[in-house]
Amino acid sequence: MAKENTRLERLTRLKAELAKTYGDGLLGTASDVIFPVKRLRTGVFIIDYHTGGGFPVGRIAQVKGEKSSGKTSLCLRIIANAQKLCNKCYFPFATCQCENKELISVLYVDLEGTLDRDWARCLGVDLDRVIWSRPDTAEQSIAIVTKTLKERVVDLVIYDSVAAAVPSKEAEGEAEDFAVGTHARLMNKFMRLLTFELNNMQREDGLRSTVILVNQKRYKIGVMFGDPATTTGGHGIEFATSLELDMGNGKVAKDLNSVELKFRVTKSKVGGVGGSGEYNIVLKDDIKVWKGKNKGDVYDEDTVVKLGLQHDVIEKEKGYHWGDHDWRNQEEVENFLLKEKWAKEAMILEIISANK
Repeated sequence: MAKENTRLERLTRLKAELAKTYGDGLLGTASDVIFPVKRLRTGVFIIDYHTGGGFPVGRIAQVKGEKSSGKTSLCLRIIANAQKLCNKCYFPFATCQCENKELISVLYVDLEGTLDRDWARCLGVDLDRVIWSRPDTAEQSIAIVTKTLKERVVDLVIYDSVAAAVPSKEAEGEAEDFAVGTHARLMNKFMRLLTFELNNMQREDGLRSTVILVNQKRYKIGVMFGDPATTTGGHGIEFATSLELDMGNGKVAKDLNSVELKFRVTKSKVGGVGGSGEYNIVLKDDIKVWKGKNKGDVYDEDTVVKLGLQHDVIEKEKGYHWGDHDWRNQEEVENFLLKEKWAKEAMILEIISANK
């Protein structure tokens, strides 16, 4: 055999050997094997804005926070938006041109056992297309998630929540028994298994499933300096995730018509811009102050206008201007966006694109 004189020839031979032994996609140029990150929109514009377009597809993400901070509600919104998409291109199912296309399939692991069917439907979730699981122990939940990913039957997994995952050692023991680090070690192993399965999916089939973990905050005792807040499940989760959202306490309005929720992007490995924000959720139908919004809706038209002006998507000169549309004041712009959903969606996409 002729001597291989160049690195390229040796690399080509090595790629062929590895592909024969371990399968395709193990070695290659970054432009060939690393795919652009697609996004799952949350249905909350300000969160999509600060995360660079939504939650990253094919990655592990974590939504952590205080009690009643909207963690589960945010995950339900993500489900409602994901159910409208094709699982191949992640564009709207009705308009995409993919062959053998299927709608995104969702697995909801309800370890807390608190999923409210009425509230989920109110947020737009089609419960008939959600695979629901209520495991008894953490080991059962890990087996369910990893096996469904291995069989390629789900595209989105909501794990609600890490804090409610009880190791079998604790479940079978007495209340006063100590099991220091058991939960953290189990979650660390879970993260390794998830990373392995998600990487295999992308390399072998080109499919990319997303796992969103819901977690709860705890507070360290006796901390005098620094942040006393921590989360359950150990630090391994923080290293495995590509995106983390920290949700703050919700503030219910005095008239009980709405709740203001706060969030902060604490980690982003996928090009998100970070930052923090707040948004309002309507709690009752047909409230005049929210201009016809219904229960469960997010009122964010004012935020769209504000950020549209900031990124020059909307021009403000003797009125407000966007494309062929003109308005005299901000209220007219908001009313237009309330009535014309297509315009609001187009404006949001322009703002997110300008922010990257």
